[in-house]
Amino acid sequence: MKTARSSILLLCLAIAPALLAQTAIKFNGSSTTHKMLLPYADAIASAHKAKIVFVPNGTGRGLEDLAAGRADVAMITGDLSYFAQLLNEAKAGTIDPAKARTFRLADLEKTAATAIVHPSNPVAKLTHAQLQGLFSGKITNWKEVGGPDLAVVPILPSPSDGVFGSFTVAIMKGVPFAATARKVTLATDLPKIVAQLPGAIAFLSIANAVGEVRKAAPEPQFIPPNYLVTLGEPAEPVKSLIADFQAQVK
Repeated sequence: MKTARSSILLLCLAIAPALLAQTAIKFNGSSTTHKMLLPYADAIASAHKAKIVFVPNGTGRGLEDLAAGRADVAMITGDLSYFAQLLNEAKAGTIDPAKARTFRLADLEKTAATAIVHPSNPVAKLTHAQLQGLFSGKITNWKEVGGPDLAVVPILPSPSDGVFGSFTVAIMKGVPFAATARKVTLATDLPKIVAQLPGAIAFLSIANAVGEVRKAAPEPQFIPPNYLVTLGEPAEPVKSLIADFQAQVK
């Protein structure tokens, strides 16, 4: 019996490191940030004997998950204070930005954002002022910016979308969106809607600007900031995982 117990103990001690090696570290949030991290995830996880689990469910949801303990790290695209305010307006006390620690990732051209228009619309470039005008309703017809004689139809995703939140802060700058703007739940649905409406315009990451639409590039180029966020100073192995991602995403 003693020999059997000793064997079980030895087996448990042998299994324990393997279980520790599979500790799941959850990164929830921005799909844009997720795409930045994904190429390096396997190598970084292996180096730290950790298991990285990505849940690209959007910036706002990622921060909610972090605050609720459902994620170890939130991936966000945009300004933390903007999204914290948005979440706290919806439910008071959701997240305290003063307790959050942010880790900036390098700006990459492949994470740049763009406006998209109907494929029949010849407009290929738009200044930030023109974008503000088109989305606010100040510019109501495409002919005002060199396009066809068509009414402008802004299409908006959820305010908690990371790229769109960045657009709201950096380009709209407090100017309200047009009352005629239409809304969709997911940013990934924007190309499908814009492709069906000749006067439509939307704003999203270049990575999601797919399908039968034309890109109308912002001038100057618009690259939203991307961050990894923790509540307070992260412990190991989270701290080292974040440091390695920062070193690689450059």
